[in-house]
Amino acid sequence: MGAAIGILTLAAAVAIGFVVGGLRFSMSTTGVLWATFRSVGGSAVLFAIAALAEEAIFRGYPLQTLSRAKLVWLGVLLNFVFFAIVHLGNPNVVPGFTFANTALAGVWLAIAYIRTRSLWFPFAVHWGWNWALGSLFGLPVSGLNLVSHPLIKGHDFGPSWITGGSYGIEGGAACTVVLILACVFVWRTKWISATPEMMKLTSEENPVAVKSIPR
Repeated sequence: MGAAIGILTLAAAVAIGFVVGGLRFSMSTTGVLWATFRSVGGSAVLFAIAALAEEAIFRGYPLQTLSRAKLVWLGVLLNFVFFAIVHLGNPNVVPGFTFANTALAGVWLAIAYIRTRSLWFPFAVHWGWNWALGSLFGLPVSGLNLVSHPLIKGHDFGPSWITGGSYGIEGGAACTVVLILACVFVWRTKWISATPEMMKLTSEENPVAVKSIPR
């Protein structure tokens, strides 16, 4: 479910860029089927490793510890600020939009954890977003061209304030609009929630009873 949400959310941002005439797409050239298969498959693994590492760092121990201490607001604040700052070192940064959109993505992924109390959910959302961006639509991922043979190839004709230019859709207003809606969706949707078991495992108010070890 998380991967589907990530893919569909990214597709919505791309759709905005397409409707305004800024993004156009072409199919992969004939004769490169095997290269596309290897590229898309390899990038799926690469994006999984990257998403897992970033989720462990940003939505892992710090956010979870502050959430248990009833300081979830501080956890989310630190989360999105540092998440955005780290991405400012990427190529082709768009002033203003790169920080704002990455911060919104940080909020979105933090909400995904808070709602489910499971790191696997934001991991899947994060992976789905990046995979669709680079492998499906052939667009830069946070300023980086990581997939040599995507399923379809995206071409950006601007305006860059909507489509993000060389940074990719994450650097434009299309992404801003979609991420705001995505935050609301994950926060308000009732079927995205933590199981009773996860609530017990991650709550100080309802600690899991630990059975004593027989001697």
